[in-house]
Amino acid sequence: MNLVSDHPGCSGDDWAGREESNGATQPVGSTPRPRIWQRQRVDRNSDPLNATELDISKRPFDPARTRQRLTDIARETGLIAAIVERGEAAFLSSTLDGALLRNAAMKSIEVIAEATRKLHSDYKACFPEVPWSNIYKMKTRLTHHSDKVDDTAIWNTLVSAVPELTSALSLPTDLSQEMPLPEVLR
Repeated sequence: MNLVSDHPGCSGDDWAGREESNGATQPVGSTPRPRIWQRQRVDRNSDPLNATELDISKRPFDPARTRQRLTDIARETGLIAAIVERGEAAFLSSTLDGALLRNAAMKSIEVIAEATRKLHSDYKACFPEVPWSNIYKMKTRLTHHSDKVDDTAIWNTLVSAVPELTSALSLPTDLSQEMPLPEVLR
């Protein structure tokens, strides 16, 4: 049984002759197929609304999007506060509960870092005291170099840096409240 020639709509001759088109092998006479694994080149200078998520600064400031990201940060800081309430001994313990607390804390830090990365540059400019790049660097370390992460350093981040961020951004603990924006961005 010839699977190619026995399939309806296909004959073995469809793939007999091949020609190269953009580096991809195509049947003779067919239209070129796109190489779906290649990145599409986008001219970001022509239309800033087509910019990728990584290129936030070229997008117009969107208060609703910023408030959503701030809500994400506030939600995670609330979870971190609950972890801190359990205490350092519980966090650093070698039990399953300790491991769960550490994993939850690392995930919350990753979510906070990703949300801060996606904040618009106009918003970030209103808070020059916040170490925006260091927040994302910590996420990179947690994600890609977890073997080099010190649990005590994570704990210190939870008890000092996260509350400082919450305070600097004036984030409410009640998520039903509207997230505040700086006066210049309203």
